[in-house]
Amino acid sequence: MERASPKDSDITLAQVGITGLDADRPRGYLRYLPQDFIVEEIRPDGTLCSIEPTRSVPDDLEDDQRTLYVNLIKTRASTLAAIESVSASLGIPKEKIGYAGIKDGAALTSQRISLRDVLWKDIAGKRIPNVYLEPVAYGNGSVSIGELGGNRFTILVRTDGQEFAQRLKPLLEAYREHGFLNYFGLQRFGLRLEGHRIGCLLARGDTNGAIREFFLHASSDELPLFRNLRERLASVYGDWRRMKEIMTPFPYTFSRELVVVEKLIEDPKKTQNALRSIKDALRLYIRGYTSWVVNRTLSLHARSGAPLPDELVLPFSEGAEGEEPYRGFFQEDGVTDFRSALQPFASFVNFRRATLRTRVVPVVHRVTKVDQGVVFDFSLGKGSYATTFLMYLYRLYEGEPVPGWVRSGEVDGKCIVRSGSFDTVKALLGESLPENRSRIVS
Repeated sequence: MERASPKDSDITLAQVGITGLDADRPRGYLRYLPQDFIVEEIRPDGTLCSIEPTRSVPDDLEDDQRTLYVNLIKTRASTLAAIESVSASLGIPKEKIGYAGIKDGAALTSQRISLRDVLWKDIAGKRIPNVYLEPVAYGNGSVSIGELGGNRFTILVRTDGQEFAQRLKPLLEAYREHGFLNYFGLQRFGLRLEGHRIGCLLARGDTNGAIREFFLHASSDELPLFRNLRERLASVYGDWRRMKEIMTPFPYTFSRELVVVEKLIEDPKKTQNALRSIKDALRLYIRGYTSWVVNRTLSLHARSGAPLPDELVLPFSEGAEGEEPYRGFFQEDGVTDFRSALQPFASFVNFRRATLRTRVVPVVHRVTKVDQGVVFDFSLGKGSYATTFLMYLYRLYEGEPVPGWVRSGEVDGKCIVRSGSFDTVKALLGESLPENRSRIVS
């Protein structure tokens, strides 16, 4: 079940509105192993949620125990998927689990989450696939979206051996001084790059079109099996029971689709209600569309050389600021009255004024060359993407089949940059962090 050859990464970036990058960038490959891409959340007070657990019981056992705060250390699962697993394992509703942001699935990550009305003794010893929960402390309240300072990244970019040191040093110095355009990264748009397409249809008021796109949009990066299954879904589209039969043997891949199709079987006319059943994904689709609009806006400024303000008010923010700068793109997309169109989903849309820094200055801690490529250790503020920074340095590739120029072998990036090691968490997560890529893709 081989995937198609990876597309030119700049073609993929153009699909989400990012254009105008230097075409002569050297090639780099990401996430050959999950531990090539380490993300550690920085809390608002500057403390780090390390991937190296040090606690076996929560601090302050005598304090208010209405909320248990833990570090969610995970791999090979997105934050939302990991929370689903934690919810199922602990037998608590997802609404009792708070988190600040969504971390990559194809990575090794750590972030603070809150568990309401859960005691550590109820968790200790539980084994959750791809997840380790490190106790931090008891308290009250919960972790809320956006409640973080940023993220620290330790990333191995596997390269083709081209000498890049002479070019890399001046580039890093320039980005340290002037920053880089703060594009939204690919992870903002969904695994199939479907998020902005669905969000655009919702902003047009085309719920039926959004549902069709949700079920049928196929990515060239998907396994041929699943592309073929989506073609089968297209051939019986609207026969919800038959569609359910096609998807049921693959509950992980089609987890969201199965939730929605159940609602459509119950009442085919309540299409908006069906979409509301996947509220976390729905938020991502709407944000995906606004991210696509912002990326095109930044690309337009980059091409024209026109000055950019320090901040952009995000699309869909209340008032004219969230509409006027983007009116040309809205018209191009057929979005004429997004406020009315999104009213049925108002609880999932933030119409409050929100802004984005147009440039981000990375804090580069260390960059070290290894046989397989280059290890980068850097920090970014919240709302900024590691892959956005790295795409300025490399023409990035991911996925199957792995290009022949990629050199294999496990590299402990944290050890290389002298910030720790992933040995402890490897022992805890076991087969979830294999040393050999064949154990991941087999």
